[in-house]
Amino acid sequence: MNLRDIWKSRGLMLGCFALLTPMMATAQKPSGDTVSVKDFGAKGDGATDDSNAFQKAIETASDVFVPKGTYIITKGIELQSNQKVTLSPAAVLKWRSKLKAKGLFYITDKENVVVEGGTIDGEHDANPTGTLNGIWIRGTSHRVTIKDIFIKEIPSDIERGYHAGDGIYFGKSKEGKFPHDVLVTGCYFENNIRNQISITGGQHIRIVGCSFANGRNSGVDLEPNTLNGDIEDITIVGNSFNNTKNGVDITKAAHAVVVSGNTIRCPINPAPGTCGVRMGPAAFDVTVCGNSIYGAQAGVKMNGRNAVVTGNRIYSSTRGLWVEGWGHVVTGNLVEGAVEVGLMVDAEGANVSNNTLYNCVTKDSPDNKFRASLFVKTHLNGILSGNLIRDDRPNPPPMTPIVLPTDAQFTSTWKVSNNHFAKGKE
Repeated sequence: MNLRDIWKSRGLMLGCFALLTPMMATAQKPSGDTVSVKDFGAKGDGATDDSNAFQKAIETASDVFVPKGTYIITKGIELQSNQKVTLSPAAVLKWRSKLKAKGLFYITDKENVVVEGGTIDGEHDANPTGTLNGIWIRGTSHRVTIKDIFIKEIPSDIERGYHAGDGIYFGKSKEGKFPHDVLVTGCYFENNIRNQISITGGQHIRIVGCSFANGRNSGVDLEPNTLNGDIEDITIVGNSFNNTKNGVDITKAAHAVVVSGNTIRCPINPAPGTCGVRMGPAAFDVTVCGNSIYGAQAGVKMNGRNAVVTGNRIYSSTRGLWVEGWGHVVTGNLVEGAVEVGLMVDAEGANVSNNTLYNCVTKDSPDNKFRASLFVKTHLNGILSGNLIRDDRPNPPPMTPIVLPTDAQFTSTWKVSNNHFAKGKE
């Protein structure tokens, strides 16, 4: 059984939000005014270029069906407003364009668009110098739903400086406008060469109940085009990330982002800088709650300001929780088996309360800079309360459970109370 079959055979838990998400649908040809791409000459034989037939069907009808078959696509297909494109689960679109930074499906300044079902295959191994995207959503596009699609192997010639290779890419129009009110649900992304989903701008975007496997970079990358931020109100909930370099990356001034109820599995022996969830120094108002995170150099790495990190379970990372920036609330998290440090606090105005650090610092010779389960650096105005450090290993490596600054700046501005170290089995 392959990864896609495993994903299809099980439900996805959606964590903090009571959402139900459709799984891979069995799309059937609708009745009524629906047209088939084969009515316009598409062959689906794996040899014929069916691009023109697809575009004619799209321009003719608002409801287009793609039946079972393997279709060669060499030109981007421009979708229209008030349009639905339904692919049979057995429909495979082989994306073989020589163009640069093009999407197989383009949705530009459109509204009321649905694309669902089937597979988009960028065939990276057969097209290693291609620079494509699977689906490109641009401009003022809104009320868009991308549902139950398998997008894989989208190529990017990174060595030559091209920055495509995304399963779904959200970009701006020539006028600098970005999409809003977009739902991506029940989709499966595998081995797309840059990011599985890249959002360079957008508002009110929901990524729900999707699966991301073997990501070369990030599962979901929020990367505003400006430091001022073009990204607001993004929800990433109930998704599964498996063997991705980074799960969710939140950069520049992206804000009002919720990352909740996801399972994120990064490589157990990660490269430096890899994270389950990472928040950059300009981001703000981010909530990371109820996620289960495995591996990565840092399970959750927070910077910026005013984040809430609560109810997460972080296992086998090099550094469990790494907190920089200002004004964060970090509470009710479990960190287990962190290699170097369970919880590092290098932030001003942080409230770090009621976290549990279990059997952390697993190296025989941990980095002397972080030789503690809980390590706090000197900053102003914080709260450190009710944290529990537990260790029931028979022969743990030598360390100090809690390391706190001793200077007057820390002792006079931080409230430290009721932190506890418990050794041995309870």
